[in-house]
Amino acid sequence: MDNYLPLASIDLSPLDAQALADLQQLAAESMGWKPLGEGAYLHQGDGEENVIHVVGIPDTTMAGLNVLLLT
Repeated sequence: MDNYLPLASIDLSPLDAQALADLQQLAAESMGWKPLGEGAYLHQGDGEENVIHVVGIPDTTMAGLNVLLLT
């Protein structure tokens, strides 16, 4: 696992918009994020937490947080 880079550290600028959206979808779903609709995913980390963080890039460091991903 030490050889993997966080998604945020990879230069994705050469990709077109559809390829980037596909990568973001795969990354979110591979981390257990639930799709809510096109371009929206939810990660429920703590059912007792009343805060939902809204982000544009999924990251494994958010594992304990309630996060809404909008792509």
